[in-house]
This record gives sequence, C-alpha cells and structure tokens, in this order.
Amino acid sequence: MEQRDFEFMGEVVKAARGELAALAHGRLATLGFSMGASWTLVVAAGEPDIAAVVLFYGTEGVDLKQTRAKVLGHYAEVDEWEPLEGVRAMEADMKAAGLDVTIHVYPGVHHWFVEQDRPEYNPASAQLAWERTIEFLRKGLA
Repeated sequence: MEQRDFEFMGEVVKAARGELAALAHGRLATLGFSMGASWTLVVAAGEPDIAAVVLFYGTEGVDLKQTRAKVLGHYAEVDEWEPLEGVRAMEADMKAAGLDVTIHVYPGVHHWFVEQDRPEYNPASAQLAWERTIEFLRKGLA
C-alpha cells in the first residue's frame, strides 16, 4: 500500500467511474477485494451517486459524510489483515453515519477466502458470499 501512486490510482478510478455511469444511466455499484475494498470505500465516500458498495475483507478509514450507498461486507473470522475489532468499528462508524450496512463474518475462514487461486479459498463460504452479493446488487441497483 505504501508504494502505490494513490493520486494516479484515484484518477484512473474516477475516469472509469465516469464512463461506467454513462453506460449505467447513473446507477453504479463498487466492489473490491482487500486493498480494492478499501478503494471501494474511498470512491463511495467521494462519489455520492454510488448506490451500492460490496466489500470483501477490506476496510478504510474514510469520511462517510458524503456516502449514500448501501454497504454489504464479507469478512473472515480469522484475518491477520482485517481483525474483527476493526471490522466491527467500521460497521459502527457506518451505522453512526446513517448508512444501511450489512456485515457478514464467515466462521473459520481467512483473508482471501473467496479467491479460487489462493490457498485460503473456501468454496462453501465463497459461494454464500457471491449469492449474497448478487441478491444485494439486484436490490440495490433496481
């Protein structure tokens, strides 16, 4: 994370967002994994027209005042990168900011449990997370 060019990454995300918004008639969702989930929160905080946000094991301390999106989060019970205390603190901050947030914690799994190319992959939890995500996005972007 420390070696990333955040200004450049932010400009890329904003450019992509503009193109996608035109195609989607303004109804957008963001979805990210780990560091990408953190970027998802940054985008949602800076772009109030984002309707839905899906987070896979990532948190970021952002100013939530401009965020209007509904939030769905998927987190591992055993995660050295995103301890549950931090996840619960983020959830509490989101609720205090008035966001509609649902956080799922998957028992016994580790960071990257959804990614098939990782040793932490857990097929049952990954399947459930994707089912929940698809349903959330159907409702959130309807």
